[in-house]
Amino acid sequence: MKNVRALIVFLAAGFLATPALADEPCPCAEKKGPPPAFTGNAGFGLGITSGNTDSTNLNFSLGLKYDPKTKNVVTFDGYYLYGRTDGVTNTQKANFGLRDEYSFTERFFGYGSVGYLYDRFKGITYLITPTVGAGYKVVKTKAVTLALFGGVGIAFEKDGGIPGTTSGSFSGGESLEW
Repeated sequence: MKNVRALIVFLAAGFLATPALADEPCPCAEKKGPPPAFTGNAGFGLGITSGNTDSTNLNFSLGLKYDPKTKNVVTFDGYYLYGRTDGVTNTQKANFGLRDEYSFTERFFGYGSVGYLYDRFKGITYLITPTVGAGYKVVKTKAVTLALFGGVGIAFEKDGGIPGTTSGSFSGGESLEW
């Protein structure tokens, strides 16, 4: 019975507080001039468990975007993953990319990019992929942009125990910004 009374008091306090919170507008809704030209995000995760198995997992991610609201946008993103279980490393991977995109019209754009991949357990010492290409923004509104793009480039790859190779590469993809 005590639990039921506590629940009723908790719910009543929540309902009474709601109108007071709703009366003031959210400060995030206020316009404070143009958006910044440089934006970014970073993430970090750490998981440590012990018991029947002891494990440690670490991850780091980074995303940066330079968009001065002109025809040129530069982005950088990447991540690093590391995992260890009972003293044995079982995950070690890094992936980074840099892209420079130039808009010729409101919908048509060209880009240059370079990617880097390292994956210890797939045996990839490095995979470097410079690419050039073009794309088209199928949907372009203030709230939503959907773009399709494709390109050609070169792939420089070195796998564990195998001599490095160089070959041509094709890339394609889509991006959705909301």
